Amino acid sequence: MQFANQHPVWYACEEHIDLVIDEIVDRYSLPPVMERISPDTATEKQGCSWCGGVPRYQLEIDCADES
Repeated sequence: MQFANQHPVWYACEEHIDLVIDEIVDRYSLPPVMERISPDTATEKQGCSWCGGVPRYQLEIDCADES
């Protein structure tokens, strides 16, 4: 997990997307905003949050409603 502007950001590969979503929902009780990313966009620092593999999705918690 990485942080962008103090918002948690996760990355997931095709194989582990369900596990990463489940982990986020279990932790925050909120569904993440999911965006598909291309493999050429991913960097070595942005590996799948579960296995470290090449990510295909970026997931964030929308904190706009929190004050």
